Amino acid sequence: MVKVKLMPGIERISGTIGDVTFFTRNGRTFMSRRSEPELPKNATRKQKVQFRKRTLVNACVELVQSQMADMLEAIEQRKKIRDRICYLYEKLSPEIKARTKLQKAIMSAYYEGEKVSEMHR
Repeated sequence: MVKVKLMPGIERISGTIGDVTFFTRNGRTFMSRRSEPELPKNATRKQKVQFRKRTLVNACVELVQSQMADMLEAIEQRKKIRDRICYLYEKLSPEIKARTKLQKAIMSAYYEGEKVSEMHR
């Protein structure tokens, strides 16, 4: 856990971006880094599936957030981004087994859907 000095104009920050979480205690802002998930040695098939999903979704969410210009907006939109990534994972993972190809397809579909939704505004 690390104490954070905020930029002028930012009074508070709270939330998660990538694997870093910001929180406030007693008026002070801190940051902590989430540890990488670990797969148990004798993992069951279900645990392996959950691990694969969790790590891939986390990587995609982190990529999307890192490409956003406004960090506060990225934090605010995290749940929405994560929900969309999870939906795309469920939709695409039965067809695409290779992790890299699946991540690429999810990211492509995520940004393609974003373009479509912007056109309908």
